[in-house]
Amino acid sequence: MSSTKAFLSRSVILVAILAYLLRPINRPSFTVIEPLNPQDPINLPSGTSRRVLVAGGGLAGLSAALELAERGFQVSVWEASPVLGGRLATRTVQLCNQTFAIEHGFHAWFANYHVFADIRKRLGIDHYFRPWGAVQFIFKDPRYKPEALESQGPYPWNLISIVLRSPNLRFIDAILSTRHVVDLLWFDHKTVWGKYDEQSFSEWAQAMGIARVFYDVLYAPTLSVTVNERQNISAAEMLSMNHIYFLSHPRADRREVTRVDYETAIIQPWEVRLQALGVKIERGKRVGRLNFTETGVHVVEEEKEREEGVAGSDFDHVVLATNLQGVKSILDASSVSPPSFLSSPSPTSSASSFSYVTSTAALAQLLSLLEEESADWARRTGGSVIEFHLYTWEGGYDGGKGDKFAAGEKVRVLWEFLRPTVCGHLLPEMCAQNFTLVDGYVAHYEDFPSFKKGLHKYRPRSQTPHQLGLTRLSLAGDWLSTSFPSALMERAVATGREAANVVLQEEGIRQVPLPVTTSHGPGLRVLAS
Repeated sequence: MSSTKAFLSRSVILVAILAYLLRPINRPSFTVIEPLNPQDPINLPSGTSRRVLVAGGGLAGLSAALELAERGFQVSVWEASPVLGGRLATRTVQLCNQTFAIEHGFHAWFANYHVFADIRKRLGIDHYFRPWGAVQFIFKDPRYKPEALESQGPYPWNLISIVLRSPNLRFIDAILSTRHVVDLLWFDHKTVWGKYDEQSFSEWAQAMGIARVFYDVLYAPTLSVTVNERQNISAAEMLSMNHIYFLSHPRADRREVTRVDYETAIIQPWEVRLQALGVKIERGKRVGRLNFTETGVHVVEEEKEREEGVAGSDFDHVVLATNLQGVKSILDASSVSPPSFLSSPSPTSSASSFSYVTSTAALAQLLSLLEEESADWARRTGGSVIEFHLYTWEGGYDGGKGDKFAAGEKVRVLWEFLRPTVCGHLLPEMCAQNFTLVDGYVAHYEDFPSFKKGLHKYRPRSQTPHQLGLTRLSLAGDWLSTSFPSALMERAVATGREAANVVLQEEGIRQVPLPVTTSHGPGLRVLAS
């Protein structure tokens, strides 16, 4: 009898301890990096003129331009392509005898996109966004049923409920995979790179003994949309992404999508705001070289850099907000010793990505359920507009013909490749109705940042040129590193603000506060208290 009472007592104590450890934790979703110079004035003094060139009209460049222009700087934006927006660039094409806005690819705006949320509010464009619910996963492996992954409830019950709701995961799998939980829940942005950047995520998962079903259901889908080769992506990068998009806060996986195309929802209002601030935006204009002087930077346009006697333009500061290849090209041609990061292995992906408007696909989205233009076409015709993404594509699509395929033939060839996956797994109900493929568009991109293992130590930050003595130069872009967790679009706009802050501090103007995702995982309440 006494042994039974002792057992019950120990059980009650254990339950009490677990209840204490697992009680809901209220944590801030972000922290703010305050200005290094809070006593300096907010704007340039009246009568003071400072000219800044922002090379690149993507998200990073537009972010830097907005902060500088609002504080009285004379800003010029040179964008090499015909359209602004970078990874949100939108082009118009003729499909089905009407004009469609075709985007660079699908994007969602997550709860941890704090800088982007601030920009959206300032531009007054929040009405173009709406919530997007649980992510639907369909697996080729017949052992796995479809999943709808979504965080519900306070931490840590939001994590436990995922296992409870899942048709594939079991608690025994969770128990067998507990070793890796320490790296997730006690994530530390400052130390994760030294510990795990030299490992691939798959190597890390194997070393941690993660149950196969956990890896296949929870991690493999995320790997497939990083636009990186699954077998080589850095474990540190993936741990950071898991922190940003899921674990840092119970609402971290909340996301929104736009009701209309990205040009209408974001880029056009942004351009209007910049022009109202006096920003000069020039498309089809590319920086050729930079000549650094004691008083500023002499900039020569690429098309004119070989012409004798070309005057060029003088600026007080330059923000390079291009991709890595653009930065290398500009600095290689400029009057500077090559910075160390230019001779490092290239942190840029050589993989390709294709987007399709028609309809192995890593991501499929029904545009006719997301954006008004496609929804209108679907209502009028009874059809659907579908976009497929094939990331790190290596299969080719030209049948040995190079670029000799006509656009329509490319669509046909690629559709034949996609058909087994679409009809067998993604949209079998559509195929059962004997649909007709009436039109399509193919886009091919090769400029996504690479997050291959071992590259982080080569990745510069916004202020790296300044630290190397190029005090009038700063960088912005999603290929850089940051001192806080960031990724994708949020890294672009955050580094744009960081680049602007380099200029502001140099000129004695107060820096802009930077809201960022917390650098530490949630841990357990007893250790955090």
